[in-house]
Amino acid sequence: MDASEVQEFLKDLEYRNKSPNTIKAYRKHLKKFLKWADKNDIDVLKMSFKEARKFRNDLCDEGTAPASINAILSVVNSFFNFLCEEEKMSANPMLPRKLRVPEPERGPDYMDDRELSVLFTYMKNNFPEHVVLAFRTMLDTGLRVSEAASLKPEDVVVLQGKVFLKVEHGKGNRKRTAPVMNSSLAKDLIVKSRQEKGKPSLFGVKGETLRFYAFTAKKNTGIDFHSHRLRHTAATKMLSKGISIDVVQTVLGHSDIRMTRRYASTLPESLFKIAADINIHS
Repeated sequence: MDASEVQEFLKDLEYRNKSPNTIKAYRKHLKKFLKWADKNDIDVLKMSFKEARKFRNDLCDEGTAPASINAILSVVNSFFNFLCEEEKMSANPMLPRKLRVPEPERGPDYMDDRELSVLFTYMKNNFPEHVVLAFRTMLDTGLRVSEAASLKPEDVVVLQGKVFLKVEHGKGNRKRTAPVMNSSLAKDLIVKSRQEKGKPSLFGVKGETLRFYAFTAKKNTGIDFHSHRLRHTAATKMLSKGISIDVVQTVLGHSDIRMTRRYASTLPESLFKIAADINIHS
């Protein structure tokens, strides 16, 4: 099999309107798979289920996280489906249901007030203002790091005295509008959008750059921090304020409300203490 078949598959993803980040992940996972196949002298177009299982087992033996293993297998499975549709293979050897590995149940990892205080104090003292603003935006709106990095100045919109962010490239390339719920942040975003008017990026940084800053903050504060924790925190804070779960789902851009419900099960004990007691039998 030559590289052109991989390129045809990735091009097909573009035609199907998959996001650039999705295509990037597919390319990365396929590269890993093809490197393994080459190392083991396996003809991809003649691959058997037994060899597919060996690939899964080798990923496990390397210490790859279960969620990552399943993501890689899903990508390879999609690639094989494509090859079958193109009549370059007679059958898909992956059988995902048999190869999938169990993943540990993990709740959303929100940050408490102490962690947020330490984190943003460090950021404000050590990072450029536009980088800090990007992280503040993720905390208040629940945007993913890639979504924040993709914002353009014109994506900051004022409607009836309220500020919203247009997310043009959400997960699965879905579009949505996220409200800015902090007035101080809203004003700062308006100022920033005016300063950067006509430029291709609101914050002037790529997602990889923000991830690097996040890693730097983690290393120097001792806090187990990654950008997605801000999204978890935003969701938890919205629910704690009594915002309905369907509204939180819309803000976060979850296609399945079950994803949003995960946050409801992780509320701090202090929130349960201040909630009113009710008599379920009355």
